[in-house]
Amino acid sequence: MMNTRIFLSLIAVGCLYACAIWWMHLFLPAKNIETGNNDYNYPKDTSSDRDTIKAPKKEGNIKLNGTHFISRTIISSLTTSNELPKALQVDPGWIDAMGNLSSAEGKDILHRNCCSHWGQKRKRKKGAKNSRICTGICYTPQACDDMIFPFQNEEEKKVYWKDLSAREGFNSWKNTTQDECIKPKRLEPPIQWNTTSPFPFSDSLPPPGCSHYTGGGGSGPYQNLFVIPSAKLAFCGIPKNGHTNWLQFIRFVMGAHDYASFPHGKPDLRYWNFDILNPEMQKNIWNDPKWTFAAILRNPADRLLSAYLDKLKVGPGSGAIAKHHNFNKSFTFDVFLQYLEKTTPKDLNCQNKDLPAVLTGLNWCTDPHWRPQVYSCGLSEKIDRFDFIGSLDHIDQHSRALLEKVGLWESHGQHYRHGISNRTSSVNPCGKLFPLSDEFQRIPLSLRHNGFQQNSSELNKTDTDTDNDIDINIDSTKSKKTKAGKKNLSWDVIGHARRAKDKKQQYYTPEMLQKVKYKLYREDFQVWNLLQKKGDWASGKELLPSLIKTPESTKTDIVGS
Repeated sequence: MMNTRIFLSLIAVGCLYACAIWWMHLFLPAKNIETGNNDYNYPKDTSSDRDTIKAPKKEGNIKLNGTHFISRTIISSLTTSNELPKALQVDPGWIDAMGNLSSAEGKDILHRNCCSHWGQKRKRKKGAKNSRICTGICYTPQACDDMIFPFQNEEEKKVYWKDLSAREGFNSWKNTTQDECIKPKRLEPPIQWNTTSPFPFSDSLPPPGCSHYTGGGGSGPYQNLFVIPSAKLAFCGIPKNGHTNWLQFIRFVMGAHDYASFPHGKPDLRYWNFDILNPEMQKNIWNDPKWTFAAILRNPADRLLSAYLDKLKVGPGSGAIAKHHNFNKSFTFDVFLQYLEKTTPKDLNCQNKDLPAVLTGLNWCTDPHWRPQVYSCGLSEKIDRFDFIGSLDHIDQHSRALLEKVGLWESHGQHYRHGISNRTSSVNPCGKLFPLSDEFQRIPLSLRHNGFQQNSSELNKTDTDTDNDIDINIDSTKSKKTKAGKKNLSWDVIGHARRAKDKKQQYYTPEMLQKVKYKLYREDFQVWNLLQKKGDWASGKELLPSLIKTPESTKTDIVGS
């Protein structure tokens, strides 16, 4: 009897030992043989302000204490190549484990997987369902818990984000700065091109930091100047010139998995906004010749029409600014130009909503989407500081040339994927993913958009003479068609594109074109014509001699330019 009890006890101990080994095999991360680390980027329990990320019930998942965790079979497939940027190191199984993101349950999961970043002053309450997903970083657990992200290391974080310097650096002169932004000393820059005044050109431009107080009119010249420290690149993102795509690329370099989503408002971007940096650091970057300053320009007539169609045209899908000011259909493109011709009042306040200030002439209170391009980032006063000025007409070649120049093409530019993952095609635009590995491999080579702002071979063959807006549908590997039945693709996945270049005959009269070229946007056209004459990207130093002479541009038909 005793022997039997001992025998049964031994069997029980053996079973317990086997169960323990089996449990450890399922739930403890094995060392990644390929990469030599334990970071699998999969959902994990955390003590931060976020909820624990849990996978929905799915066949093959293991249930423990009422919670369904991702099974070992999925976890084991989360190893990725170190050659790929972090933003692409996302395994489809991780998203599949969440279930249908477009369902009610999936949307709840989406909310829980878009988190407040550690650097935000106001963190979302634990368990709160934040409907403003744009304010969160999605599908990136380490971004929420890692005190380094989006920096490369502690040293970079120490240099580029000093809480006291960055947040309180402007407070010592906050009231003065705010007054100068809202009611600028000069309503327009003097357009000197190569001023001898030191940065930040206080006699000519509103001071840096204006975007602390306003994001539209009165935001100052540096609101959309972003830096990538690892490449020493300061990129001037001019609205309506592909700016949104560049914000996506900056987040791609950071390692944000949701870089394909709507980037405006994402908290990780603020760390690389030149306007928020400590004033002393701004001066150091501007005066350091090792930093490359770059900008992409656009035909001013195309850009102005694009701004109207995207922001001000009244009709189906009316622009946000048109809705905000309750414009009706009488606000035509011609009326828009009449607003821009208005004489700017000397006491103009950029926050005056009655005029409205953003539509009262062309000045610092003008909305950045149709503010002259040379008002941006110091171009008007020191264009020779810019090492690279490219053209939107040649965006694929010029974007690649710029990234090669600063050493970002091999590491990031060539790996960039366009489009939206089918798994997240129906969710909020602020929580979308790029085409994941399995989806990307199924896209025909002729339709793949791989490489930042690189057009596919199929795109280069398409007919662009259409009044239809650009659209793409990488999710299903099928391009949408125009009324003529021809394929029409684009690298602009956010929906800002309005095919303005093809609609100029429809909206512009010859008189309106002359007005835009020789009166409203004369300086923009001066730079643009020189860039077109060169036929390639140029440095500001190359363009400067011709700009100083201020030659009258030859009157040509802009419709054909």
